[in-house]
Amino acid sequence: MWDGPPSGQRNGLYRACSSMNIMDPVLSELLSRLGVDTDFGDTVLTCPETQGAYEDTPLHVVAYYNDVALLSALMPFVTTIDVHGDLDLTPLASAVAHGSFAAAAYLLWCRPTRTE
Repeated sequence: MWDGPPSGQRNGLYRACSSMNIMDPVLSELLSRLGVDTDFGDTVLTCPETQGAYEDTPLHVVAYYNDVALLSALMPFVTTIDVHGDLDLTPLASAVAHGSFAAAAYLLWCRPTRTE
């Protein structure tokens, strides 16, 4: 179960990383945690939003497996939290569809706050 935001993070705020790439040693280590049981084919993972063989991203996979710790660790590298993957699902929709409710709660918390 998700016990709230990690210390030091605030709702909807995370570091922009448009220039980020796999050479970032922290990101490289985080993405390597996905293991060989995920299908990214020959795709080189360069960011959490890199689409693999079936259009899903590392964010989709981590949300599917309900791994809030890894989601939290990846979030500083995320530029688009609502990236669409297989079946046009976002990571949040994928988490909900697979019953990964802790991941869904975390992703809802991370969404940017809209002020209009």
